Amino acid sequence: MRGLCSLVTLLLGSIVSAQNNYSTLPVNYLQTSNPVTPLPQGFPWGDKTANNTNPYIAPPNTGVIRRYHFTVQRGKASPDGYQRDVILVNGPEEGTALHWHGLLQKTSQWFDGVPGVQQCPIPPGGSFTYTFLADLYGTSWWHSHYSAQYNAGIFGPMIIHGPQTVSYDIDVGPVLLTDWYHPPYFSLVEDVVSTDINRVLVKSNSNLIQGKGFFNCSTKAAGDTSFCNDKNFVPPTFRLTPGRKHRIRLINAGTEGTQKVHY
Repeated sequence: MRGLCSLVTLLLGSIVSAQNNYSTLPVNYLQTSNPVTPLPQGFPWGDKTANNTNPYIAPPNTGVIRRYHFTVQRGKASPDGYQRDVILVNGPEEGTALHWHGLLQKTSQWFDGVPGVQQCPIPPGGSFTYTFLADLYGTSWWHSHYSAQYNAGIFGPMIIHGPQTVSYDIDVGPVLLTDWYHPPYFSLVEDVVSTDINRVLVKSNSNLIQGKGFFNCSTKAAGDTSFCNDKNFVPPTFRLTPGRKHRIRLINAGTEGTQKVHY
């Protein structure tokens, strides 16, 4: 990906914020990127700030190119204790296309990742290179734009560094909020487009924070033989320093448009 703003993309379940407590992940995954600190000549965006810059017209030019390689494949996971088939990022089994949420793609519309509009889906076993300008700095996310695949796991947070809107001491990093469903995504699509009102109102089985949640296995439907373990749930935690100002990058990566967060 060609970015005039420094683009950092994190993979859900593979790379997580250094501020999060994921004791089960290898130590080399407990990092995001090097801290965004001034270079000897200052920040790469110079004297531009969020107040005096319009990224829609003149995004900061860092001259940095970031490259990332994603592999999409099916597998099994139990982020809330209930094991189900998911689509993993980083082979392939079904076509897909990736959308970079919030980026304008003014000079690269064909890399916007909407199948049937900007591109054909990437076929199973195939590959595709997205090259675009990371212009609008801030926090966003990337996800599959093929059917409802992102409901099955093809998504992740995205940070584009640039001038700060407000000052802070510690960047906690992306915090992903996700509603989680046990049926496969294509079954959910069939329910949502159904003419039966009882099928249209689909309810999630649990909610995830940083890809982890809790499901009461005793509530499984009768006859459901799927593996389920609700005894070892460890909720994600965040280390906050008293007296310091923290930046928390909340992202609603759920299928539903709204999720409530209580502090």
